[in-house]
Amino acid sequence: FDFTLRYGLSVVQGSGKKTAAGQDENGSDQQDEDAEEEEEEEGSRFSVLDALLPFLGSSDAQLRTVAVEGFSKLLFMDVLPDHPEVLSRLVLLYFNPTTEEDLVLRQCLSVFFAAYRMAPSHVMLLEQCFLSVVRTILDAPAHSPVHNINPLEVTKMLLCLTQNTEDG
Repeated sequence: FDFTLRYGLSVVQGSGKKTAAGQDENGSDQQDEDAEEEEEEEGSRFSVLDALLPFLGSSDAQLRTVAVEGFSKLLFMDVLPDHPEVLSRLVLLYFNPTTEEDLVLRQCLSVFFAAYRMAPSHVMLLEQCFLSVVRTILDAPAHSPVHNINPLEVTKMLLCLTQNTEDG
């Protein structure tokens, strides 16, 4: 996650290497291929997400916590600016009874949500994931731990996070 944060998703995906002069390894000029590289980066963003998202549901608490920390960093630094599904998963993990004993995960998410709400674009993403989170809780099967999440608590937290910070 930190490597992705530092160097971007395209490096993690393994797209072509460029020199400082904008040339690839063979010395070819890459300026004409900027549009193609942007498309590749968009494609890599989704494939990297596909590879990393399952770790949020891992039964290994340490692996799950590392995934939460990583996705929190990527969302906070706008490396994943338009992914309400990732934010929804983090909200659900925060309230999930199976993570109740994972104090590091809960603390990480508490600090993340408090800081994340400070940017207007982040508040918009929180608003986008609001109904999805509540719907997931209400539609969860009876045997799922998500079924035991109190939707009122989640609603209160999301409303608090989406309130205008200038109102005092």
